Amino acid sequence: MKKLLAASAALALGTSAALAQSSRTDTFEVRSFVEEECSVSVGGNGANITYKLDQEVGFMTVECNVQSSDIEVSFSSSTGGAGALTSPDSSQSVPYNLDVRPRNPEGDDPTVADNRELPFAINLNNDNGRFLNPKEFIIRLNVVSVDAGGMFAGTYNDTITVNIDAS
Repeated sequence: MKKLLAASAALALGTSAALAQSSRTDTFEVRSFVEEECSVSVGGNGANITYKLDQEVGFMTVECNVQSSDIEVSFSSSTGGAGALTSPDSSQSVPYNLDVRPRNPEGDDPTVADNRELPFAINLNNDNGRFLNPKEFIIRLNVVSVDAGGMFAGTYNDTITVNIDAS
């Protein structure tokens, strides 16, 4: 019985010693990871080059959470920047250039592309978080030239691909 009482007393002393050594404050760490995400979306109404040679044809929305001064948005064309007559099939085409401008310019927003031949790229600066919220750009098409005799009737097509890369 004396051995059991001695063991109980030793256990009680050990527990109170451990409690006496514990701190009144402690810390823990909170961490989270935000995945890099940059996106570009485009939409538009298509060009009608019969009536207007310089016109707004669409828009582009850029959103990016990467802090970088070098976000590249590239534009390429399936026909090299010339709407090709596809119906009826012909070799006639209508070359064009593009303008890309902010829809609601802020004080330091330049025209990011003016009268550019395809393919081309523009570099956007997101050091200040400008593209954390979606930012919209206007895309304008400028017909470079039309044959002196005019254009054949038919459908002229081209597909523009827009890609975003943040480094």
